[in-house]
Amino acid sequence: MAKQESFKDKVIGLFIMLAPPIAAAFFPEIEDGGGLPVMAATLTGIATLTVLISEPIKIKWNLEGWGARIMSWVLATALIFLSSLAGWAFEAYEWYMYIISGVGVGLAANGVFTIEQVKAALNTLYSILKPEQSE
Repeated sequence: MAKQESFKDKVIGLFIMLAPPIAAAFFPEIEDGGGLPVMAATLTGIATLTVLISEPIKIKWNLEGWGARIMSWVLATALIFLSSLAGWAFEAYEWYMYIISGVGVGLAANGVFTIEQVKAALNTLYSILKPEQSE
């Protein structure tokens, strides 16, 4: 019979997986320091990071249904905002764009939509909200 992983084991596994790219991003002398910024600079990368980070949280707090979805939307929004603060991407976004993109990426991370559908919807929405920037 296979051993059931504890929450602690899952968090340690997540840390082991994320520690090298995070360390490489903050210490330029470490080889392949561009991994985390490249991942956090795209909506697809944010969706991936959202899934990787939200799964242990959902297990720990026993979140299901709407609670899990809302948590992933908030997490995706925070990751987009942090990527902007770090200067990796999304610097031209205004406050409402963080929220809209975060919810869209959260929906992709939840499996409701594909990232291509989210990108198309965001591009359409942004062209309506900011027609002078879409040209």
